[in-house]
Amino acid sequence: MNLHTFLILIQYFGLITLVLGTLFILKYKPSQQQNYMLILYVGSIIDFVGYLFELKATNLNEAMFAIQISYVGKPAITLAMLLFCLSYCKVKIPKVLTNILIAIHLLVTISVLTYEYNTLYYTSVRFVYEGLFPHVVLGHGVLYWAYSILMAVYIIVMFVVCIYRYKRTTLAVVKDQLKKIIFVCVFLYFCFIIFLTGISRGYDTTLIGYLV
Repeated sequence: MNLHTFLILIQYFGLITLVLGTLFILKYKPSQQQNYMLILYVGSIIDFVGYLFELKATNLNEAMFAIQISYVGKPAITLAMLLFCLSYCKVKIPKVLTNILIAIHLLVTISVLTYEYNTLYYTSVRFVYEGLFPHVVLGHGVLYWAYSILMAVYIIVMFVVCIYRYKRTTLAVVKDQLKKIIFVCVFLYFCFIIFLTGISRGYDTTLIGYLV
């Protein structure tokens, strides 16, 4: 088995896991936190489907179509994670701020879906047959870097509020859950940095972070 095949198998494993997780969430009475988790899971499923197509792409058109599919779900993932984390840690944010963040994420999706007509997110696209697998090399616009900074801020905020909540709670079960969320924050940040540095040679390591 070569590495490319292994990465494709990870996508299938991720999709099965996410679908099962979604069904598990749907078994219970809806709550605000569960709604955030449901958005996170559905967004992740769409992102995983898109990236599966991207891993199998053999030309630029196929790869860009796959990326567009991914970005229908991808921007919702981190926002849902943030809102879930804030809700769990009992931190309230103004509704207007939530709406602004939603608007930013929608702008990212729209920019990617219309990449041929704007340079906000991607300034250039080309298909190469190098790295871990044939993939698209993208030039990044101002919105991409602004969005990347926002993602880093999200992860830091989640880490800080979880630490704050951890120090204030005396419930063992809550402490245990917060440890898991803190681990996810650290691991996701690590995956995010690996992807930005290019060490992964074209593979989007943030997907592993989302799956964890």
